[in-house]
Amino acid sequence: MGADYLANPIPFADGDTKMTVRVWAPDAGIPVRLKVEDATNPGISVETEATTTVAILGNPGV
Repeated sequence: MGADYLANPIPFADGDTKMTVRVWAPDAGIPVRLKVEDATNPGISVETEATTTVAILGNPGV
């Protein structure tokens, strides 16, 4: 497994239609694109774009 892979696969299941992702951004209104694809077949993928709604300045303390 290379550095470009997750430690564990994302547990997709039939009927699951939502994913929650926290993205730390210095400004609200920044477009963020999320794409997931099958590591063995990049032709199997889905992507979406959302816009940040809250700005976090400095270290978010994760």
